Amino acid sequence: SWPLAEKLSAYNKNGVKVIPNALSPNFREDDYQREINDEAIVGYFGHLTDSWFDWESLIEIAVGMPEYHFEIIGHSEPQNLDLPENLQILGPKSHPEINKIARRWKAAIIPFKTGPLSDAVDPIKIYEYLALGLPTVSFSMPQIDDYPLTKTVKNVEEFKKELQWAVNVSYDMDEIELWLGENTWEKRVDSFEEWYGIR
Repeated sequence: SWPLAEKLSAYNKNGVKVIPNALSPNFREDDYQREINDEAIVGYFGHLTDSWFDWESLIEIAVGMPEYHFEIIGHSEPQNLDLPENLQILGPKSHPEINKIARRWKAAIIPFKTGPLSDAVDPIKIYEYLALGLPTVSFSMPQIDDYPLTKTVKNVEEFKKELQWAVNVSYDMDEIELWLGENTWEKRVDSFEEWYGIR
């Protein structure tokens, strides 16, 4: 991420180049298509450790938005979580299973704890969320501030406000596809080769 690059540039006279993560060409199923429904379902997939997943804030968000249903895919969640009825852990799922489940989602979330760790990452899941046509709300993560169809926030109240935006926003998927087309692993390899003078 660029914040990490700025930090490391102090130790490298030649500068530091940022090569972000990217979208795997095999993540989205060929037959993937969003479902039209009236349910306000919001989703997440990924690791669930409380080392960086902000369970306390997510539970507060879910309690404050009872009209929304939160589906959480992943593993290694803390034991003995006291979850509200509208917050459900679905367990680990394969990519095809995620494709099937996410068809019903209106938006996606990245409820990570803020701090040096989140400042230094570029989560692969944001590319996958966008490939699935999911507007995304995340706690502060500078690398993704300017990514399309994405809002980054500083606190729970901002998160709830932007989640309302995400569930209701209209957008042009063709524009998202153009952005994704510039953020593939093939493009990243091109960047590496150009940086090292191979091409």
